[in-house]
Amino acid sequence: NEKMHLDKDILYKGNKIYSPETCVFVPQRINSLFNKSKTYKNRTNKELPIGVFEHGDKYIARCRVYKDGKSESIYLGTYNTEYEAFKSYKVYKENLIKQVADYYEHIIDRELYKAMYEYEIEIDGCGCCGSPYLWDRKKNNYIANCISYEDDGKYHYEEENEWQEF
Repeated sequence: NEKMHLDKDILYKGNKIYSPETCVFVPQRINSLFNKSKTYKNRTNKELPIGVFEHGDKYIARCRVYKDGKSESIYLGTYNTEYEAFKSYKVYKENLIKQVADYYEHIIDRELYKAMYEYEIEIDGCGCCGSPYLWDRKKNNYIANCISYEDDGKYHYEEENEWQEF
């Protein structure tokens, strides 16, 4: 007896066109999983990744979950870097999407189920240089153009012409 929503961008991420080929009716709970939360800025006015909030010199990961028409914010942990906090959010959110897909498996379209299982949460572009973040499998971290991997085995980023370790 759940409300159904017409969705245009679960099957085709980033789609802006409503058409029979790109849209699918989904239960409200599924649609709410894909609503982008507001992103926040740190004290230097740099936009933080989705699911990340600054708290002093640390970063908190939280995920907003909608269930039975109610919204709840789930605390996922406190981290030293925004990237670590984002990774926590990403893992939690992708697993949540899979759990909900499994719950609706015998109700939803097979293509929708597959799209939910393959869906990846991505970090938005770097607030420093604007470039998209890239996943570095070797270091298990996100990097942008302003970040380099130095011989000391650590990442550094350039801010006002000074290299800083993170």
